[in-house]
Amino acid sequence: MTQQEPIPPLTKREYFASLALQGLLNNQYTIKLLLKETRGDYERIPGLLAESAVRIADSLLERLERNNP
Repeated sequence: MTQQEPIPPLTKREYFASLALQGLLNNQYTIKLLLKETRGDYERIPGLLAESAVRIADSLLERLERNNP
């Protein structure tokens, strides 16, 4: 049995982005909207979801920083 490498801790940005991505993937409306917007081009959907999740995380971090200087 081989020992696995420890997983490095996530940054706040990575953590918030992962939560946002989970929420986007769990929402049927989001998936339907993306299918319609991309006209069924499934290759584009993962990138659009990832981009949206990161933008959501960045927005949250920005708001938190503004409210807690």
